[in-house]
Amino acid sequence: MEAEGVMKEVFLSVLSRNLESILSSITSPTLLLWGEEDNFVEIEDAHIMKKEIPNSTLVTFPGIGHTPHKNIPEELAGEIEKFLIL
Repeated sequence: MEAEGVMKEVFLSVLSRNLESILSSITSPTLLLWGEEDNFVEIEDAHIMKKEIPNSTLVTFPGIGHTPHKNIPEELAGEIEKFLIL
């Protein structure tokens, strides 16, 4: 199996578990950065995480998949910087 297939299986295994109780216990401000075209972890999961993690911020990137750090590094860095300055 290719590395991409293995990674996808790992993500699916993690996501198949009920993580909501764990997510709700996160108390630190949390920045969620998500490509709307992510094929590994769907955008719906980002919205679930946003809902379950108190004090979280979700930033989505239209037309971007699982690797915004490679596709739009400057925009991603800008969002991280804005979050850290708050």
